[in-house]
Order: sequence, then structure tokens, then C-alpha cells
Amino acid sequence: MNTTQKGHGLLLRFGMIFLVFTVVTLLIAGGTTYVNQTRIYQEQQEKNLQNIAEYLSIVLQTDSMDFAAYQRFFLQHSQEMRVPVNFGDAELAASKERFESLFAETYPGRVPGGRYRHRGSDAPGAGGLRSLLSRAFSAAV
Repeated sequence: MNTTQKGHGLLLRFGMIFLVFTVVTLLIAGGTTYVNQTRIYQEQQEKNLQNIAEYLSIVLQTDSMDFAAYQRFFLQHSQEMRVPVNFGDAELAASKERFESLFAETYPGRVPGGRYRHRGSDAPGAGGLRSLLSRAFSAAV
């Protein structure tokens, strides 16, 4: 009887040690994985921001005249543009659809992204687009 109790006690102790070792190992592995994945995520976000900043700098360098024209237009007409704070997906979709239909009316057979001169524009490539943007935003509000 004594040997059986010792066998069960030893088995119980071995099981407890194994359980504690397993739990500690899982906690360490989980903590290490969390720290590593957080670091990787931060690096990816920083890389994405760097890519966006690089893209914007290229756009500003290549289209500096357009950017200046858009900025002047926005500064002159900022009170007329009513973009709500809660401009969500539904409003964005409606405004994009309105812009595309106005673009198709103004420039039949063309796609957005090129340089187009519209009658009555005061800057190359920006005049027609200005009025389209203004009308598209005002339609969504």
C-alpha cells in the first residue's frame, strides 16, 4: 500500500511540474510573439507612412502648378465648400459618383487623371476640374 501511495504521489508531482512547465512555456511564447508582432506592425506602419510621404512629395514636385492652383482655389472658395465632419462612406460614394458623371459630361471619352483644359479656366489643367470638384462636393452635402 505504501508503494502505491508513493507511486501516485510521484505521478501527481510529475503531472503538476509538467503542467506548470507547460503554462510557463506558453506564457513566455505568447508574450514573445506579441512583442514581436507589435514591433513588425509598427515597422510596417512607419514604412507605409514613408511611402505615402514619398508619393506626396513626388506628386507635389511633378504637379506643383496644379497643387498651387488647387490650393489657391481652396483658399479663395473655402467658405463655399461645405464638407461635413461626418463625411462617411455613403457621402463619399455619392460625391464620387457625381464627380464621375460631371467629368463624363465635361470631358466625353476621357478618364480622370489627365491634363485637360476647360473653357473659362485660369490655370492649365485645373479650371474645369475645379468647378467639377466644387459641384460634386456641393451635391453630396
